[in-house]
Amino acid sequence: MTVTDQYKILGYFYQRGELQFRKHLDIINKDSKKTQPDLMVIMMNPGSSTQSSGYEKVFDTLVPAVLDPTLKHLIDVLSACNFEYARILNLSDVCISNSKDFKTYLKMQAISNPLHTIFHNDRKNELKELFVLDIPLIKAWGVDEDNRLRVLYNLADKSIQSNQMICGLANKKNRVGFYHPMRRKSALHPKSWSEQMIEMMQFYFN
Repeated sequence: MTVTDQYKILGYFYQRGELQFRKHLDIINKDSKKTQPDLMVIMMNPGSSTQSSGYEKVFDTLVPAVLDPTLKHLIDVLSACNFEYARILNLSDVCISNSKDFKTYLKMQAISNPLHTIFHNDRKNELKELFVLDIPLIKAWGVDEDNRLRVLYNLADKSIQSNQMICGLANKKNRVGFYHPMRRKSALHPKSWSEQMIEMMQFYFN
């Protein structure tokens, strides 16, 4: 059994017109008895996330979701740092994997339909229901400096309480970005995102 086999992945998907959205996603250790997350994660958007086979047309309820490379990195962190239940919220709910198409969507929706983000004030009740306070939070929403994304960064930051225990691999240049789990290794970043996050989380919380 691999590490990923020890976890179940459940997503809450919904549909508006021709587009698919995901309100949140939970990663839960199959042996856990927890009913609430012990780790929160905020990322940019669900990308190509989708329901597992047999659930493709099931919306507005939690269903099994497909494991992707991003989630594998998060599971590595959960397993190494003894977290049992992680909840992922996104700056935008829309499931668009192409970065250029996503930015185009943001430009179109900024005025007419800002409710694609759970951090919008009109969705504060949903956020209150899903966001668990007083547990560690990983920021991993990317480091793009596009102004359309900065609006979302700021919305999320305003919603996070000052006493929240925050971790993340910050972009030292723009001070608002936090590296995504799929960040590539390089001379500047010789360790993977998950390796660095594990070191950080173990230092602060274990």
